[in-house]
Parts: sequence; C-alpha cells; structure tokens
Amino acid sequence: MQTQLRRPLMLSASPQTALPQPQWRRGRLLVDVTEIFREVKARRKEVTAKFAGNLLLFVLVVYRLVAVVVGSLLTPTGRDAARAVLKDAAAALHR
Repeated sequence: MQTQLRRPLMLSASPQTALPQPQWRRGRLLVDVTEIFREVKARRKEVTAKFAGNLLLFVLVVYRLVAVVVGSLLTPTGRDAARAVLKDAAAALHR
C-alpha cells in the first residue's frame, strides 16, 4: 500500500526536473541582461507555473505527512506510543 501512495508524489515531482530541459536544448538557460525585458511576460508565466507546481507539491507532502501521523495515532498501538512519548516529555520538563 505504501508504494501505491508514493507513486503520485513521485510523478508530481517529475515536471520540476523536466521544465528547464527545452531551455537548455535551445541554449537559453542563461539569458543576457538586455533580453530580460523582452521576455518578462513569458518569464512571469513560467515562474508562476513553477511556483504553483512547487506549492501544490508542498501541500500534497504536508497533507500526506499529517494523514500518516493522524492515522498512526488512531490505532491502539499508536495511541500507546504517543502516550509513552508524551509521558516521557512531561517527565523531562519536571526534572
């Protein structure tokens, strides 16, 4: 079950590695300073798309992390483990 849940996260990270490839092939990975102002609108769209992709990936990862933590605390073993950790933490504060 764990591998089934990891695949969508792996696939969602693949556009991050594929985005610079066309620019690299065209030799436009590094842009001259005078050309920047000609391409501001296109670059803004590209940067916005990258930001949206990274934000979506971040939200998915945080959601998955919270879902795993909450899911593990709902089992009897998870509750016992959480109780032990919190008890040790409380004991450490009162030393």
